[in-house]
Amino acid sequence: MAGVKFPRARLEEIVAQHERYLAGQPQGGARANLARCDLTGADLGHRNLSHADFTSAVLKHAILARALLREAVFVSADLSAANLVHADLTSAILRGASFRGAVLDRAILAHADLREEAVMLYDAGSVSAETRHTDFSAAHAQGVNLANSRLGGTIMIRADFTNAELREADLRHADLRGANFAGAVLENADLGGADLGGAILRGAMLKGAKFEHAVLKDADITHAQVDEDALRSPEFVGAKQNACSPISDEDVARALAQHAIWLESRGASGVRAEFQRRDLTKRQWRGANLAMAVLAEANLRGAVLREASLAAADATGADFTGADFRGADLRGINLSRAVLGDANLYNVKLGALRKVGPAERDLFANCAHATFAGADLRGADLSGARLSGADFTDANLAGADLRQAKLDGARLRGAKLDGARFDDPAKVVGF
Repeated sequence: MAGVKFPRARLEEIVAQHERYLAGQPQGGARANLARCDLTGADLGHRNLSHADFTSAVLKHAILARALLREAVFVSADLSAANLVHADLTSAILRGASFRGAVLDRAILAHADLREEAVMLYDAGSVSAETRHTDFSAAHAQGVNLANSRLGGTIMIRADFTNAELREADLRHADLRGANFAGAVLENADLGGADLGGAILRGAMLKGAKFEHAVLKDADITHAQVDEDALRSPEFVGAKQNACSPISDEDVARALAQHAIWLESRGASGVRAEFQRRDLTKRQWRGANLAMAVLAEANLRGAVLREASLAAADATGADFTGADFRGADLRGINLSRAVLGDANLYNVKLGALRKVGPAERDLFANCAHATFAGADLRGADLSGARLSGADFTDANLAGADLRQAKLDGARLRGAKLDGARFDDPAKVVGF
């Protein structure tokens, strides 16, 4: 991919002309044509290059952070190790492009075309055809938005798509071996024929996704939300579905009795309850005192926790799908990366514990990157809660208190917000 290396001054001139072109200025404006140009290491961050042509351009190590690149053309471009953090590539044409080792955290590639590209090669009078697959190998793309994108045949080996938005994406025959999709939303995505061998899908939303002829050998789907029919299909044979170990009713009762003594004595006697990675499916714990208990990565699907206390408990990565928390005290709890899809959290307390410890500091509930899709949070107190990257898709937040809550990167698509209280309601639009 030999190209023309642009001096910095000439590149700045082309970009300035393109921005005037986009602004509709009659004089001095021209669409940027940077096809086949060598832009290695170029700094185009924060610039507006929407609709620009970067066909077969070399953009290795380029800085494109927060750049506007909507509907730009990057066919067969080399963006290896480029910085595309928060870049907007909505509806861009990226067929056959290379993003190997690139950083795309929080970038927007919704509706982008990332399918393979057929390239004609001419050499000494001979002509041959080559198929180039869009390549995200080893890319770092946490929280990237690839909703409705066409990713058929894309290579994503060992890429990090943690908490990415891939709703309704076309990933047919993609190579996703060893990729990390923990907490990602792949609802209604098409993964037919894709290779997910060894991929991490912990806590991912996979409802409605298609897996016909997909390979999921050694894929980790712990706490992922998957349709029951899909789980029973041959494709899921060999997938890691539940890493939680069983525990007897007697051992649970004994642990809770010791925990009560531990709480009453403020740690002087008794033992703190630790249920880490335990299978506690459908436990009947109404009114139980689980304050400060350890429930990290436990399976509590369908558990009844009405009016229970889980204040300051550690429930990191736990699965509470369909659990009943009505009226529960969850102040100061750690629910980071937990799954609470379709859970009933009516009138729960998810605010802060005040004046905790010798320093008398406030302990805020941590729900970062937790999944509340379809949950009932009517009247819930979420004031001050850490909700960064949390998924509230189709949740009912009517009358909920979200004042002082940290909502950066939260998803509220389809959520009911009637009567919900925010510090600045105008900023909620677009989540």
